[in-house]
Amino acid sequence: MSTETLSQPIAHPQSRNPITRLFRYYWGANLVERVRIVFCFQLALIFTGFLVWLGDRTQLVIYAYLGVYVLGLFICAYKDRTFWNRVKYVHIFALWLTIFHVWGFLVLDDQMKFAYESVRSYLRGVWTLYATATMLAGKKELRIYSNLLQWGVILNAIVSLLGYRFPLYYAVLVFNVKSLQNSENAGRFAGIFGNPNDAAFVFVTCIFFSVWANKRLAFAGRVAAVIALYLTYSRTSLYLMILALVVMTIRRMVLQWKAKDYQRVALTILKTAIVVGTIAALFIVNWELISRDKKFQRFQNVTDKQAGYRGRLSVLSDSIELAMRQNWYGKGLFTFEHDVAELKPGHYIGAHNIYVLVFGEVGWPWLIVYVALLVYMTRMAWLRPKEGEDKFRFVLYCLFIWFVGGSWHNLFGAMHGVMMYAYMFYLPTLFAEPRKPRIAPPPEARGEAALVTE
Repeated sequence: MSTETLSQPIAHPQSRNPITRLFRYYWGANLVERVRIVFCFQLALIFTGFLVWLGDRTQLVIYAYLGVYVLGLFICAYKDRTFWNRVKYVHIFALWLTIFHVWGFLVLDDQMKFAYESVRSYLRGVWTLYATATMLAGKKELRIYSNLLQWGVILNAIVSLLGYRFPLYYAVLVFNVKSLQNSENAGRFAGIFGNPNDAAFVFVTCIFFSVWANKRLAFAGRVAAVIALYLTYSRTSLYLMILALVVMTIRRMVLQWKAKDYQRVALTILKTAIVVGTIAALFIVNWELISRDKKFQRFQNVTDKQAGYRGRLSVLSDSIELAMRQNWYGKGLFTFEHDVAELKPGHYIGAHNIYVLVFGEVGWPWLIVYVALLVYMTRMAWLRPKEGEDKFRFVLYCLFIWFVGGSWHNLFGAMHGVMMYAYMFYLPTLFAEPRKPRIAPPPEARGEAALVTE
């Protein structure tokens, strides 16, 4: 069995049970395909927070999954002839990670203090990047991984709902100091993640992958993701979801208009008007109750101001000002992740912006290179896929990464952040139109005389 035939379904399609099909596919697969399936489970656990949650309790889990990374990548690189060609676009981001870590380490004032953390961050990021690209070798693995992500987001939503209804059980399930502080102080729940904003970006990505999951499971995963997103009260994710819905609605109407299906255009406008009107009516009728709700006030920055917080724009302004005062080559790794800007008196946080972090840590020349990489891959996301729907989907995800970088500075440090880059740099090539083999022109076309034999 080979995964090179990407359109081929999983073996034994007569079995409707996805678990049965998975086991039959696994036992009928070769060594490389088995490694990819193991990576599917491992990386799904990492991306949805469960492996890190276990790792906080025992370091053995951390070393174990890194060992699986190294062994699995060695097997695939040695056994799979298509490995290096398939991950060629991932090499671009791996090179960027190398430059970022090496340059950032060299310009550090106190290199010995961050030597171990620099090496650990780099190796973990590169291994995660290549493991993700190795895992998604074909449509079968993509389908398995997408299903696993839906289960992950469903379980996270259940944990968040338990926390919302029974805070004591949430403390037992999560056992994470930062999560408990968020739930107690701000009423924000993030499943088993330590940070509600990190969790929200993961849940949005799970919605993106639901397109390739089992239809029933995809529906359940989307509902769970929306619930989990609501409980995180992440402003950036909410704004991005609204923006995505607006863009998708406009695109739908444009396609219908080009097809001269004016009846469907009118129907789409009517449906949109009903939804927007219903939401507006609910807000107007319940405005007094909603306006007093602390969670709704958070979106208006009312609670932040009452607590003495200066707001993200002030944090961004302070971070940019500090970055501008650095030398052109930056201040070094990890210097803009913590204690950069004053959120409130005596309380300092990181830059919360990947562009400012790159600018501050490795200087403005590498910021230009980083932005150029994002532009290049957004362009490839439009050019490589052969289907129009795939083009739109991948470009939308690239834009999602652009906006996430504006509110999250941990895209290089967190494993699920690196995985989001791996999706951006690799998935468009998986859906690319295969290149036609070159056929040599006939002798007549080359101007050569045909041989005539008597």
